[in-house]
Amino acid sequence: MVSAVVFSESIQVRRHLANFFKESQASQIVCCSGLYQIFFDAVIMDTTHLAVIDITGMNISVSGFINRILSFNPNVDIIAVHTGSLDTLVRSAVYSSGVKHITFFSTAYKDIHAVSNIIASYLAVFLYALSAREQQVLRMISEGMKTFEIAEAMGISSTTVTVYRKKISQKIGSNRIAVQTRTAMQLNLTSL
Repeated sequence: MVSAVVFSESIQVRRHLANFFKESQASQIVCCSGLYQIFFDAVIMDTTHLAVIDITGMNISVSGFINRILSFNPNVDIIAVHTGSLDTLVRSAVYSSGVKHITFFSTAYKDIHAVSNIIASYLAVFLYALSAREQQVLRMISEGMKTFEIAEAMGISSTTVTVYRKKISQKIGSNRIAVQTRTAMQLNLTSL
């Protein structure tokens, strides 16, 4: 199971991500910007795999903040989120400090879902080592598509889809469609 820490000043972002993590196979600790110590106490644990930080309006150096996280736990993966556009210099500083992804969203609630899609993709790779194509096949399985339908939709042979299905079954640990559908839902790969 992945353990994640979320840091954001926005109650809307914290609520959305708390709900997302509650439905996925991840534990979460949600902190606001005023509680740096609680955030860092969670990050320094070796069991913490993912730190999601909202860098919007940070009143400290963003790259310094990220470097501090990595000095406590060099194995943690960091996903940075930001509302609106980000200065080119800040963006390059954030990327050079070790952030895995930066995603941007407007203040509209529906755009926050872009953040959970990136985290879902991270979880699919981290938890099950699913490739992008395997994630795509798993999504189609969860939507009730048959092997030949998946092959047609993806423009590949049915044999290739069968190979993907076999790999997915091995990685998830079950060939039951109900289990695979539940996994796709937990990873936010489907909107069922």
